[in-house]
Amino acid sequence: MRIGRDDGTLDRSDGGAGSRERKASELMGGECSRGGAVCLRFPSPFFEEEGVCPPEQRRMVEGSKGALDSLGPMTFPPPFRPARIVRTTVWTESLRSVVLDVEPARFVPGQFFQLGFSVGEKWIRRSYSAASAPGAPAEFFLSLVPGGELTPNLFKLGVGDELGFDEAALGFFTLGEVPECRTLWLVSTGTGLGPYISMLREENELRRFERVIVVHGARTKSEHAYSEELNALCARDPRFSYVQVTSRELNESGLSGRVTTVLASGELEGRVGEELGEQSHALICGNPQMIEEMVAALRARGLRKHRRREPGHFNFEKYW
Repeated sequence: MRIGRDDGTLDRSDGGAGSRERKASELMGGECSRGGAVCLRFPSPFFEEEGVCPPEQRRMVEGSKGALDSLGPMTFPPPFRPARIVRTTVWTESLRSVVLDVEPARFVPGQFFQLGFSVGEKWIRRSYSAASAPGAPAEFFLSLVPGGELTPNLFKLGVGDELGFDEAALGFFTLGEVPECRTLWLVSTGTGLGPYISMLREENELRRFERVIVVHGARTKSEHAYSEELNALCARDPRFSYVQVTSRELNESGLSGRVTTVLASGELEGRVGEELGEQSHALICGNPQMIEEMVAALRARGLRKHRRREPGHFNFEKYW
């Protein structure tokens, strides 16, 4: 999940930026197969065929030669260190997850890190929430921003390529900020699902909740990333529920519409058999419009934003 803008300007004052030169070069690479999955072929940053890729045909890249090896070493301005891509999962042409060869242990699920990359003579950095658990290889769920300065370049990288990683974790969108309650709602759209994946992979903090309900809004069914992992979690532990909400397609296994409309209609609560009320706490992450509408709906129910000195019923994190 991206925190802030993708125009080269950070919305957070958490570290300095430098500039370094980097040669431009055409991406090269090849194909491979692993476990029935087809690897990306560069220089195309997306697919050889048109359209999106269903889960059973999802492309993954793991262990193949990097696409930018010929460019030589990149210089990384402090506090960044080099991190090499070891796996890429392509969910759609504009959504992918990358796993790096760094294993940050000192962070709390829900926090974010800075990634950086040299574009021409300019060092670009952005903040992204981790989707990995502490101590596991760092993973990030990314969305392509057309015209942005960073993500179009990140989406051209392949396994073996390097980017900058700042290991200082930041942010307070964590379970430690959630007061005592019976039911935890993890509500997201798009890559706002990323920090919840981190929380769900590190389950210790979740044991205090009787129920955990994951709600993910997306435009199409193919954009429901991590669905196999979430369904497996629900099958393993009945405390967990996972609801897909799809706005531009009929979703036979989930709900059709927008997150806020299925909440207003009662479909969402009816689906999980649980009221989003006084005994609940909602973490809300994703599209700012969804967050504004969701907050308005919860306030209309008499619920209030959580503050340390005044416990409430919801927190939120906007991703641009």
